[in-house]
Amino acid sequence: MLHITPVSFRKLLQCIEGHPIFQTNSNCPHAPVEIQLAVTLYQMGRYGNGASVPDIVWAAGISEGSVEKFTERCQIAIMVHHDSYVRALTMEGKRGERRVGLRGRAGVWDGGIVI
Repeated sequence: MLHITPVSFRKLLQCIEGHPIFQTNSNCPHAPVEIQLAVTLYQMGRYGNGASVPDIVWAAGISEGSVEKFTERCQIAIMVHHDSYVRALTMEGKRGERRVGLRGRAGVWDGGIVI
């Protein structure tokens, strides 16, 4: 239901669970990070009405505020790792993408790539 393999979920969880956004000195502790991540991924894997906060509330059995906070916290923690996993294509990578586009799906790429 989360559109991610269990191995990938655990790896992502390991990457973000130590982020300070999940720490609190309040008398009301945060939900476990794995629950917050699961709610976030569940919402990210939906579109249209299925991604609405009320639908996530119904599916997860939590409050609207929790859905919003869980998603906000996880996105902040995930974005710390952005530059480690998302990079612009090199010229060689662009040439490879062009070859795939020209070979497998002519017309879709129009001989190039989307930059």
